[in-house]
Amino acid sequence: MKDINIILTRHGRYNNSRDKSDLSIGHITEEGKREIAEKTKKRVDRIVGNKLKDTTFLIIASPTYWLRDERFGRRAIETEKVTKAEIMEELKQEGLSEEEAKSHFYLKPKIYTRQRTNGLSIEELREKLAEPNVYDVAPNYIQKLKVRYGGMNSGFWKELATSEEVKQYNKNAEGPTDLRKKITDLLNYVVDWSKEYSKTQDTNICSFLITHGETMEPFIHNKKLSHITEFGYNDGIVFYVKEDGIVIRTEDEKFIGPPPKVKYEDILGRD
Repeated sequence: MKDINIILTRHGRYNNSRDKSDLSIGHITEEGKREIAEKTKKRVDRIVGNKLKDTTFLIIASPTYWLRDERFGRRAIETEKVTKAEIMEELKQEGLSEEEAKSHFYLKPKIYTRQRTNGLSIEELREKLAEPNVYDVAPNYIQKLKVRYGGMNSGFWKELATSEEVKQYNKNAEGPTDLRKKITDLLNYVVDWSKEYSKTQDTNICSFLITHGETMEPFIHNKKLSHITEFGYNDGIVFYVKEDGIVIRTEDEKFIGPPPKVKYEDILGRD
């Protein structure tokens, strides 16, 4: 079996001002761009190593605009662009031309599996990484949490990731169960695609799935990933897909202990 690695990661540092007169809000900062490039290089060096020329990269990012306003930045999409640019540079340093380097990215509009012969579009997959709709459809709940915790602090984010109370305000709001399912469905699909594509194309696969902290945290707040607490900018977890299951590694160097290895149905909900 070829090497298959999936990195679920948060976007980079951005201008999080709410001053709508400033059109730079929501965009990745210059510091953020440097951090993304540095983290991408470390990931590629550590995960792909000397197999760079034998690897296909799939990069999918959340389409969300800051404050859900198209006048402002899309921090995940911008993180995707910097990530891709850094990988391009890594490939060029291996002696590849611009066109040769581009050929190492999966750029088709859909990915296909045997279960979904019509495929899912990249845009559909992006939506599974989108910011929760709770800010739009349940603003009263958000305001209540701000009052309860004195602002958008750690208590605020923890409750948002673990409590289904939002459903009392709007049944259509995405609670933790909904968000966990979104990420689970996405991972299932990317795993299936990776195994089939790597075999038919004789290539290793390295996928970057770029999302938001509040989208990914409900997924990690379960017993299988209990050693992870929260995600900062560019933080993520890596799924190493093996024949008999998936090895999950945190990127936190302070974590001590063996990474969990679980069966597909345990981590991806195939029961």
